[in-house]
Amino acid sequence: MFPGRAPSHLATRPLCGIILLLALLIACSSGAPTAPHTPLPTRAQPEDVAHQLLSESLSELEYDLTQARSLLAFMAKSPQVLGDSASACDTFVTGLLKTNTRYTQIGVSTPNGVLYCESQSRGRQVSIADRLYYSRALTERGFVVGEYVIGRVTLAPSLGLAYPIIDETNHLRGVAFAPLRLGWLASRFAELNLPVTGEIVIIDTYGNLILRDPDANDWFGRNISDTPLGRAMLEKVRGTGEFAGADGETRYYTFASPHAANNNLIVAVGIKR
Repeated sequence: MFPGRAPSHLATRPLCGIILLLALLIACSSGAPTAPHTPLPTRAQPEDVAHQLLSESLSELEYDLTQARSLLAFMAKSPQVLGDSASACDTFVTGLLKTNTRYTQIGVSTPNGVLYCESQSRGRQVSIADRLYYSRALTERGFVVGEYVIGRVTLAPSLGLAYPIIDETNHLRGVAFAPLRLGWLASRFAELNLPVTGEIVIIDTYGNLILRDPDANDWFGRNISDTPLGRAMLEKVRGTGEFAGADGETRYYTFASPHAANNNLIVAVGIKR
């Protein structure tokens, strides 16, 4: 995968067949959960509604992040990624994106952050060294959730997700990444039974909006760190209370972080009393 690395002797035809089969299995299992959301009681209290919707929101995100972690961990062990052919790696990740359209891009960087292969042609050298998901993958040596980003190649709003590529000698060989498409995430959350006066907010550790439902497309990337709700979410990560929300309306909010996000993503649900 990197200059000076000997060609991988792992890339045999039988193993490649197994890799392709595993890729298909990941793709087939990457759909949204099929279980319907729990109907809200007709006369439920705002607090009860908020807590139920938060539980459902966390479950949705936990599922999505777990799927991303499986895909990236699979990539990090694949001979096409560990080998010495960038074109073979391009072909491999392009195929993965076709069956995992929830991501804006799938790719691999070298240890210094320069893109080695990717699912969309860039026509120029691109670096992700300044991305938070890249630096977190280097330091945490595991699956990481990054920040709100606009793709340098795709120009699409997304949430950075990454996984370090570590060889059998425990040396870092690069970073696999797959930014989650925020439009896709918004369509998932639009299926929740949010009351018309309610609000669902997801922020990164900078306070940038990953999602604000309703009207998600109008809110991507806005920073709410200086709002009462945003400050409470960033300071406490988990909690409840009455706050002015992203739109300035006061609601009862409950908020928490999905386990797979390692406190780098916070979800809040607000319901008017």
